[in-house]
Amino acid sequence: MPREGSTLHRGFKMAGVIATLPDFAIAMDAIQFGARRALHIHRPDCPGVGQDEATLVALCGLAQAAMDSPLTASLDILMAPAASRVAAARLKTFALALADAGLRLAPSAGEGGGRLN
Repeated sequence: MPREGSTLHRGFKMAGVIATLPDFAIAMDAIQFGARRALHIHRPDCPGVGQDEATLVALCGLAQAAMDSPLTASLDILMAPAASRVAAARLKTFALALADAGLRLAPSAGEGGGRLN
C-alpha cells in the first residue's frame, strides 16, 4: 500500500479517488505477481502514458463494462492463466470502485466507442 504523502497517494487524492487506492494496490500486486514479464509503469507525475499503462486502463474499461470474457482472455495473454483469474477479480473490484467514485472508463450503453466520462 503506498504511503500517505507518496506521489501515488497524492495523485489518487488529487483525482478524488483516494478511497480506491487499496483496491488499486491489491489489483497491481495480483497483476505483477502473475505477469509473464515486468510491466513498464511510469512515475505518476510523468506526462505520458506507456503501452502497459494504456493496457491497464483498457482492462479497467472491460471490467466496468462487465465484459468478463474479454477481460480474462486479455489477462491470460499477459499472465499465467491460473493467476489471471485472481487478477481479473481484483481488477474488477478496483474498476468498479473507480466507477462508483465517478471515473467511468467503459462506454455507456449505446455508445459506439469508449471515452472517459
